[in-house]
Order: sequence, then C-alpha cells, then structure tokens
Amino acid sequence: MSVCFVWRKGRRRKKTDRMKIENINEVYRHIVDTDARIVICYGGRDSGKSYFVGGQYIPGLLCSGEYFRGAAVRKVFATHRDSCYQEVADGVDTLSELEEARQERLQKNARQRANRKIKKLKQEASEEKLPEDDKNQKPLVIDEKAIFEKEMEAAKIKMNTSGVKYKASPIEIEHENGNKLIFRGLDKPKKLKSIKGLNFIWVEEAEDLTREEFYELLMLLRGKGKQQIVLTFNPVDEGHFTNSMFVESPADEVLEKFADGEKKVWIKQLKVMVDGEDYSIKTLVLRTTYEDNKYISVERKAAIEQLANTDPFLYDVYRLGKFGTRGGRILINAEEMDFDKKGMKFEQYDNRGYAQDFGFNHGNCILAAAEKDNNLYVFDEIYGYNKDTAEWIAEADKKGLDKRLLMVCDSAEPDRIKTWVRAGYRAVGVKKGAGSVLGQIDRLKRYSRIYINSSCVNTLKQAREWKWMKKGERYIDVPDKGEDDAMAALRYTGDLFYDCSARMMKVGNR
Repeated sequence: MSVCFVWRKGRRRKKTDRMKIENINEVYRHIVDTDARIVICYGGRDSGKSYFVGGQYIPGLLCSGEYFRGAAVRKVFATHRDSCYQEVADGVDTLSELEEARQERLQKNARQRANRKIKKLKQEASEEKLPEDDKNQKPLVIDEKAIFEKEMEAAKIKMNTSGVKYKASPIEIEHENGNKLIFRGLDKPKKLKSIKGLNFIWVEEAEDLTREEFYELLMLLRGKGKQQIVLTFNPVDEGHFTNSMFVESPADEVLEKFADGEKKVWIKQLKVMVDGEDYSIKTLVLRTTYEDNKYISVERKAAIEQLANTDPFLYDVYRLGKFGTRGGRILINAEEMDFDKKGMKFEQYDNRGYAQDFGFNHGNCILAAAEKDNNLYVFDEIYGYNKDTAEWIAEADKKGLDKRLLMVCDSAEPDRIKTWVRAGYRAVGVKKGAGSVLGQIDRLKRYSRIYINSSCVNTLKQAREWKWMKKGERYIDVPDKGEDDAMAALRYTGDLFYDCSARMMKVGNR
C-alpha cells in the first residue's frame, strides 16, 4: 500500500491548510480534512481504520512542520509494543521510503519545467527583431542556473521523515522538530493525567473505553493548534456509550450514505452549556466495512463472509460494521482463534492453570487457561459425560496436565476435590458466596478479549449461546439455564488470575 503526504497547492502555505494524504482509502479523507474535535471511526474487520490512523495519519502529523503532541492510548499499556507502536513505526518507515521516491519525481518534474522555460525564453529571444540602428542593444542573457535553482526550490518537500527517533523506555516516538507521540494505558491513570500539552489522542480498541474515561481523555486536549481525539474500534456492544451518544442519535449533517440509505459518514454536534450559553462540540463519525479497503485480499473477504453461516452476531459486527445486538448474549468479548496456526503454546505463559466444573449426566469440563495483557486464553478442554472421578483423572493424566499448576474446581463437591488431590493435582474449591456468579461473569467481561482455541468446540459453542435470562421484554442479570458446564469452568478461572492470596500458584513461584 502506498501513501504520500503533500500540502495543497499554493504560493504560500497558510496555517489553516490541511494536510492531504495521497493513495489512501477514500473514506478516510474525511478525517484528514475535518476540523472536528472528536472523530469516531468504527466498523468491521479489515476496513483499514487502525492502519489509516496509526500507519498513515499519525506519521504524517509527526513528520510535518505543524505542532504535534500526541498520545496513543489503549486499555492496557503492555499491549502497545506489538500494536500501536509497531503500526506507527512501520508507517514512518513507509512514509520515508515513499517521500524519497516522491522527491525524485518532483526534482525530475522541476528539471523538465526549467528546460521548458529556458527553451521558451530562447525562442522568444530569437524571434525578437532589434532595430538596425540601435548598436547599443545588448543580446538577451538567459540565466539558466537561476531558473533551475528556482524550480528546484519550489519542488522541495515540506516534510522531513529522516529525523525520527524511537525510545524504548518509556516507549515514545519523537521527531527532531519537537513533535512527539507517547504511548499510555488506561490501567495506569496517574501517568495519563500527568501528560501536558497534548493536542492529539488516538484510542485504539476503544470498545474497552468507558464514558468516564472518554471524558477524562477529552479534558487532556490542551495543546496548541488543532485539537483532536480519534477513537477506532469494532462495535461489539450496542450498550457502548458511543452508540447512544453518536450513532443512534440523529445526525446533524450526513456526508455519505450506504447503498441502502443508512448513514455512513456524518457530523454530530454535541450540545453543552457553557457560562449559560449553548456550545457545540463537532464530532465526525465514520462507519466502515471491508468494502472501504481497496487493498483487502479475497481470502480475507471470504473469512469475514463465512460468519454469515456461523455467527450472525459477529457477522453484523465484523462484516457490516454495525453495533452488535447482544440479544442477551453474555460474552460479547469471546472470540475464536486457531492457536496452532499462530504457534501459541500453553507452556509459554507464566500465568496459567486449570479450571474444572464437575458433572456426570451433564458435562464435566476441564479448561486449560492462561492470562496475559488483559486477555484470557483458553488453550484446551477435556469435556464429556458419564465418567467418574477416577476416569477423569486418567483423562487428565493422558493429556499430560501439569500437576504443579493450580486447578480450581466446583466447591460444591469437596469429595471429588480430595480425590484429585490424592492423585497429585493442586485442586482447590472455587470461592462462592452471595453474588459470586455475577462477580465471576463481571471479571470475564472485563477482559479485552477471551480467545478460545478452535479445538475447544464445546467451549466455543457455549460461549456463543450463553445468554441472560429474559423476563418479559427485558433481560435480567441472571444467566439463562442451559448447557453451560464449560462456562462454569470458565467462570472459575477468576480464582486463578484474580485471587492474590496464597492459593494463587504460578510455576515461577513453586
């Protein structure tokens, strides 16, 4: 994918001129040209929204001569290095390569213009007839060097991509012109509040952002020049504040529509009262899909389209870019992933263990789970019916479960737990009490993502079907009764990763 940053043509570039980005997906030109303080950029998978902001827009702002003090923000700081930081760094590299090629093209064009001017002047001089009696008339002198220098000066690029430096701790990207991009996490609020002079904030995976956190970030925009906060995310939850605030509410001005007439790009004015007078905060909202990405492969399109047959909820979110209608679904942050293809191994994680829900006529489920960077990973499941405890222990031994790791089990059956302990496993009962089920669910919902290995077919199925109970027309905070043995085991992982007592066991602390 190619991209060039140029300034709009004109003899002198004014401060009000906007940067124009060449060779981008057309829908994102709205972001480049807008003077909106808030930009909401949501939509489906592979629509190019994060690549545009991190890999094209921010590198251009960083390398331009305009004042830029930016912050890239995610829910968890530790997730930056392999996501936002790499996206921007790669974008700067791409920009540098393409700017060099563009410099060569501009210089070539400048030489051609200079040659045309010189040729024209020479032709005019030859056609000009001088009076025969004017012996003092001097021949016309054409300063070819001055003409070349003037055209080459006009061709100089206004952007310097060679002065970018990268800092590892804390991770920052800084330009020699003073522009800077820092990286922060919402899990470290004190470091966010201490930031001074910001005029730009990018929140990646903003589906994890709360309304209160959004307002706090908005208040941090105090730097000079154009101030802007950009949110990029997949609309997985219709209950997210951005839906009611910017999407469901009527648009003040629609800039683009989908073929079916639904709004695609629009302006929303947030009305507030300041000193007794009405004041508006301009917001630009974009809903994008993979159709907005002219660089997407056929294989990626097919992967997204197959959701129509496997998961209607995710199809609405990842294909159509619509806010997912939960329909009472509990785990809207659960997602399938093929761990084998990605080379992910359970043993590579420090924070890991097992969770088990006992069963006989209904399912008995043992999950191998790990946690890292506010994500939960379900690597494997042992699932089945009509086996006693000894048979399940044999299954666990056959699978090679690590007996040094903690196994949190259903505390309702202490006799089974004792049997597992006698077999050499570090089995303990899960903590239960009033509201414990809802507390466990709340912990699961706090994860940015719950990645479930493709081989865990029972866990995947139950995660997609696990819903709240419906009373009349409303859903209530009670899980619906049904096949949920894997979900019970998943709930127990809370004692693996949230319990900081002596029961918390890691391989590194044995």
